[in-house]
Amino acid sequence: MVFRLFNSNNNLKTSLSVMGVILTMLAVSSHFNRRNSFKPFSNYNENSASYSNIFSHRVNTFFKPLPVKTWNKSANILDGCYHVYLDVGSNIGVQVRKLYEPQLFLDAPVHKIFAQFFGPFEKRSKIERSMKPGDSYVCSVGFEPNSHHTQYLKEIVKNYQKCHGWNVHFFTESGVSNKNGVTKFFSDNSHANFEWGGGILPPEIMQTSKKTDGNKYKNVTLIRLSEFVNQVVANRRLPQLPNLAHLADKGQLADIPPRVAMKMDIEGSEVDVVPDLIFSGSLQYVNIMMVEWHPHFERNPIRKGVSQNLNKVMEMLDKYVQSLRPEARTVDFKILNFDDEKYHNLKPELTNC
Repeated sequence: MVFRLFNSNNNLKTSLSVMGVILTMLAVSSHFNRRNSFKPFSNYNENSASYSNIFSHRVNTFFKPLPVKTWNKSANILDGCYHVYLDVGSNIGVQVRKLYEPQLFLDAPVHKIFAQFFGPFEKRSKIERSMKPGDSYVCSVGFEPNSHHTQYLKEIVKNYQKCHGWNVHFFTESGVSNKNGVTKFFSDNSHANFEWGGGILPPEIMQTSKKTDGNKYKNVTLIRLSEFVNQVVANRRLPQLPNLAHLADKGQLADIPPRVAMKMDIEGSEVDVVPDLIFSGSLQYVNIMMVEWHPHFERNPIRKGVSQNLNKVMEMLDKYVQSLRPEARTVDFKILNFDDEKYHNLKPELTNC
């Protein structure tokens, strides 16, 4: 079979999606062929033991499916957002606070990435203050399944909106997946670190997950991340930037197109989520993904192998995009194996206003 990666219209978005599908299928199927004589995807039986053990919804007996979610286009929470930061696996929201309050987290490695993709803090702050009411230069959306962090994350949102007018939203008691549904939260019992290794995968899948008293945690709503990206992020209303004449070096910011940055630290669930982002075409709307992979915590050798291969797939997609001439690109995608855990357990007081 021959796939034509470039059509007459030079549609690189389609090319990226097709290439991602090919690479993902090769990565996953080659691992199965090598270890389990796995047959082509068109012939598999989802109920077979070797196949079902790879996907969390087959092993996690707490999972309950929900229908496909249609996000309300008339009430898009990201309307008016020029740039978007997706904090996938927020914990206590430290990464979001680094974006808006970098002075509280000096020398955090992520500052350089935020400056590269959104502009230096001082300059983007000036633009933020000049935006029309209801519009924002940089908006943030976080996803956190641990109900122990719900109250604090809500306090951040309330403070940021009231005191600064920053557009920040956390989906609390919510985790991302490749399916919509409801499940349980599993702690790592590292309370000194705010349970930073907890997630939605049970102990049968992840070494860091512990048997958790269900009465201590609320159920987790699973959000299919690809649907959120395709329906909310991609369909947001872009604002008109203010007049930048008051900025001496306005060109440094005026030339930055609307961008989407995503941090993903979801304790093994990336094995389920990343392929769905590729197959659904969601990555065409993401400019940079900062991912922490967790193959070393996977109990199942098949999931561990797939995690390692997915890492290679994403790096190949990055190299593919970077190999194109800048004038020929219609997608802008970069992957970083990156985990900025500096200040991970710091909770500075919120500003009074």
